[in-house]
Amino acid sequence: MDIHGLDRLPKVEIHLHLEGSVEPSDLQALARRNHLPDELWSLNAFEEKYRYADFAGFLGSFKFITEHLITPADYGWIATQLIDRLHHMQVLYAEIFVSAGVVLKQKKDLDAVVDAITTASREREEQTGIRVNWILDVTRQFGVEFAERVAEAAVRYRESGLDNIVGVGMGGDENSFPAHEFKHVFDEARRHGLHVTIHAGEVAGPQSIWEAIEVLGAERIGHGIAARLDERLMNHLKARSLPLECAPTSNLCTGVIQRIEDHPLKMFYEHGLRVTLNTDDPALFHTDLLREYRQAATHFQLTPRDFAQFNRNAIEGCFAGPSEKMEVLRLFEERLRGLENAQEVNGG
Repeated sequence: MDIHGLDRLPKVEIHLHLEGSVEPSDLQALARRNHLPDELWSLNAFEEKYRYADFAGFLGSFKFITEHLITPADYGWIATQLIDRLHHMQVLYAEIFVSAGVVLKQKKDLDAVVDAITTASREREEQTGIRVNWILDVTRQFGVEFAERVAEAAVRYRESGLDNIVGVGMGGDENSFPAHEFKHVFDEARRHGLHVTIHAGEVAGPQSIWEAIEVLGAERIGHGIAARLDERLMNHLKARSLPLECAPTSNLCTGVIQRIEDHPLKMFYEHGLRVTLNTDDPALFHTDLLREYRQAATHFQLTPRDFAQFNRNAIEGCFAGPSEKMEVLRLFEERLRGLENAQEVNGG
């Protein structure tokens, strides 16, 4: 399979934020639908809100988007838009974060929002076959009380039979509150069968990753690029087979790396770490999964075989139940063999 087959390669994505997937044109449509004061803004004005200079600016842009999601139906609609785009990218399975902490902070009805997005994903699975599970995300800078409320909601959804709520994550400002303040939150989530992923080593150093693993019990690390500064940590990640949810364009756009070539994705991969490739907030970073693959192929000299391994890593590290995970892996290998056989027939 040559590099030009990347658009047809079956894919899995496990680090993707729902709100960060909303395109400016979609946001404009929502503003008009909800009769917001800025309903007459031009598309250029909305696009301007997607420009920022650093990580703090990015958080401001993310907040702007969430303020334009007014009703549960808005969340259901953007979920449908995102899942359809993923299907177009040949994504077989995705785990999507919804910023539950932001929903609660903005005094929206989290139960209704979760019902809207999970209903949307079930409907799209029936229509397209793409499987989607959801992770409720804690916003770190909101503090422990909101984190507790998010975890309690996630436990309640699982216990009520909503099995496509598979985990609890923590994003936001990594340097705001120390990890130990959230330990009981994630301990309780795990006790009730929920999985845990933590954004760590994105804007903070290696110690943040150590704390995510040893204090919060992270089963995956969001970003984790600071691990490149600590060989002992890289060896620990390898020994534990802890997946890294890498998103190179995200790190470039937020200024935590200066050039795409500075990203440690290939170094991690060659070190034997369980690397996965993701978009994070594709609309805010002006990317999509196919662009991430092509960029990695160009700048890191990666091959389709490497990308196939990234996807196997994502399947192995995803939070789906055992039977669903086995089915996703079976479907991935089947689609991959079909693509390889077709390219051989065509002389690829």
